[in-house]
Amino acid sequence: MLNRSDQRNDPDVSMDCGPKCINKHMSTECEKGTCPCGVYCQNRNFQLHKDACVYPKPMGGKGFGLIAGEKVKRGQFIIQYIGEVVNLNSEEGKDRLQMYSKSTCTYMMKLGSYEVIDPTFKGNMARFINHSCDPNCETQKWNVLGETCVGIFAIKDIEVGEELSFNYQFDVYSTPFTRCLCGAANCKQYLGLVPEGYTAEEWNEKVDNMPCEICHKNDQDDDEQFVLCDSCNLGFHSFCLTPPLEEIPEGSWFCPKC
Repeated sequence: MLNRSDQRNDPDVSMDCGPKCINKHMSTECEKGTCPCGVYCQNRNFQLHKDACVYPKPMGGKGFGLIAGEKVKRGQFIIQYIGEVVNLNSEEGKDRLQMYSKSTCTYMMKLGSYEVIDPTFKGNMARFINHSCDPNCETQKWNVLGETCVGIFAIKDIEVGEELSFNYQFDVYSTPFTRCLCGAANCKQYLGLVPEGYTAEEWNEKVDNMPCEICHKNDQDDDEQFVLCDSCNLGFHSFCLTPPLEEIPEGSWFCPKC
């Protein structure tokens, strides 16, 4: 191990755990007392809780979202994704999978082959981060003192007041199909599992052209007020229902017939 004077004179050694830090390249945080940078170590985001300033905010039909309370630079650590660690092969894990199979809202984040982080009952503000098909954040798995941790990191510069988002990418836990409300130009229009008998492309086209079962109209301006029944997969304008829905439900929703 190099001593402090050797480090200052060696151009190949980073004094601040910067781009040359091998631990960073391996998504491993440095340990206090063993990092050659000592007090100058900048590779302990999780351990030192170097969270960005964020806060939850109601986002209409999407429920709550997480908002940046300060400017965030690309590559910056934002917050750790915290919750209960559940083994999916355990009775508790099987019960939760059964519960989430009937809900369009699940917070579970995969840790390994059988373990997930579930902040539904115990967690932090990271659970409010919504999906986007054009996100400004991503999730990263890091080795922190021998434990696997999941963090949210910025992949773009983010302005104060901007909503944070990451791409859920794929459905691991069989949550029901639901319309995507991210509003991105490249939005794929849905999240969750596509109903049986359809390909993703076929169902996407069907949803785009689906008329309201009550007024029989399909107006693109009303997309954000269109809700799908989780049982019959028919669509309804929220304002056509009796009584009208004041907002799109966050979880499962069933039409009056179902």
